[in-house]
Amino acid sequence: MEVSKKDIAEVGQAVENLGRLVEEQFQSVQQKLNHLSQFASEVLNNLKHLQGRMGGVEAEIEEVKEKLEELNTLGQEFKGFSRNFEKISEVLRELQGGSDKSV
Repeated sequence: MEVSKKDIAEVGQAVENLGRLVEEQFQSVQQKLNHLSQFASEVLNNLKHLQGRMGGVEAEIEEVKEKLEELNTLGQEFKGFSRNFEKISEVLRELQGGSDKSV
C-alpha cells in the first residue's frame, strides 16, 4: 500500500483541525475552571463574612440571655417587694382599724 502526498496532506490537515479543536476545548474548560474558581472564592468570602456576623449574633444572644437573667432576678425581687408591701398594707389597715375602734 502506497501513501500519497494527498493522503499525507489530508492527515496533516485533520491533525491540525484536531489540534485546533483540542485547543478550543482546552480554552473552554480553562475558562469554566476560572469561573468556578472565582465563584468558589466569592462563596468562601461570603462564608467568612457570615461567620463573622454569626460571631456578632452569638455575642448579642449572650447579652440577651444575661438581660433575661437580670429581668428574672428583678422579677423575683419585685415579687418579694410586692409581698412585703401587701404585708405592710395589711398591718397599716389593721392599725387604722384598731385606732378607729378606740375613738
